[in-house]
Amino acid sequence: MKLLKKIVFIVVGLIAVIAIGLYLFLAVRESRSKGGLVHQESEYVIKVAVDKILTDIAWNAISNPGTYFGKDSTDTTSDGKSSRNLGISIPANVYMFALKDEEETWYTWFSVENQEQLQGFVRTELGIDSTGIEKENDFWWINGKDNRVVLLGDSKNVLVALSFDKKDKKAAMLKIWEGRTTAMVPIKTLTEFSFENTADIEWKQKGNDADANLSFKKGMITANWSLSNDILRLPQQANVRELPPSNVLNVYCQADIRPVLEKYENRLQRYNIPVDTLKNYYGGYMDIQWRANDVLQTDSIIAYDYDENFNAIEKKEIREEAVPNILFTFNASPHLAGYLPEKMFYKFYKRIEGKQIGLSTDANGKNEFPYVSTDHAFLLSYTRNETAQRHLSWLSQFDRVEKVEISGRGGEVANSFKGEVKLREYGIHALYQLLN
Repeated sequence: MKLLKKIVFIVVGLIAVIAIGLYLFLAVRESRSKGGLVHQESEYVIKVAVDKILTDIAWNAISNPGTYFGKDSTDTTSDGKSSRNLGISIPANVYMFALKDEEETWYTWFSVENQEQLQGFVRTELGIDSTGIEKENDFWWINGKDNRVVLLGDSKNVLVALSFDKKDKKAAMLKIWEGRTTAMVPIKTLTEFSFENTADIEWKQKGNDADANLSFKKGMITANWSLSNDILRLPQQANVRELPPSNVLNVYCQADIRPVLEKYENRLQRYNIPVDTLKNYYGGYMDIQWRANDVLQTDSIIAYDYDENFNAIEKKEIREEAVPNILFTFNASPHLAGYLPEKMFYKFYKRIEGKQIGLSTDANGKNEFPYVSTDHAFLLSYTRNETAQRHLSWLSQFDRVEKVEISGRGGEVANSFKGEVKLREYGIHALYQLLN
């Protein structure tokens, strides 16, 4: 009995020592990460709590060993990513920043541990050979396809740019790189970007009430964010159509979109969007429905057959196809219907009733729903449906999503949104589900 007590005390002591050591290790990493560098003129900053995410996954793995460790050993990290040294030092928190009027490009700064390993990893991920590395003086470049991922680095540091646009990043990145000794400052020195340390990912805008956070939990993802009225104006009390809850997807939005049209006018016009017409004639309300059952559409196509002399004979064939039952509805001046295409992946039938314009894949679809008063001027609600999954099979990870709900309310200064995504495995960490 005494021996058993000693063993228990030793085991408990070892666990306590390990726990304290791990706590101190994480605390030191957390403290050091506050020295992470961002540009002193950053307009936006995103914080990714790497250690918090990994710690949550580790605890979840302990309580669900069958899910995390029960796979066939031959089915583990076939691409070797988990064991590959990235060649950079990953801090407890990664900070990404964007400059004013350049919010489509986000930058982040890392310390380099092994230059060759980093270059090798990036080349493999981007699918380029050694000629994809450009060298100039003491630094080097790696430019991904369409300029969406670009790296500028030397043997000690690397500046990474992630972007939604295809613009050349070299001049902008060189400007940051050349001024790094004065322009790049520790995040803790920028008091306008103070983070709460409660979410996995946090986003803030300089000198503005706009912010957002995202958390990965067991079986779900939650998000909250605010958006300034200078971009989008939601009313505090809205009148929206009462859409059927049986639909796969319901979306409605009552909003004044003129601020966003004015802010991004040049960008929208590049995609042939009639900004001036929308500002003048859009009625401020739209909704989208994806109904549970498919509809059949017929289409005639030209095919060719051959006679005995191998002469081509043209013939028409009628094809019938099951397509999603989708209905778009807008409040707008009727003449805007002329801007709406009749085919977007599927054939859409137009219906104009007063100031209401409808586009539907169902030629006989009902589109009369009563208006109700609500303090939610925006709503997106999706419920998993087996029929709909056939049309979403190209989104491999989306099959794991059970339900999505995002709602938004108007305010005097900013709009507030909250979202929740429920996944099929309720007890498993959401990020692990989405990445495996």
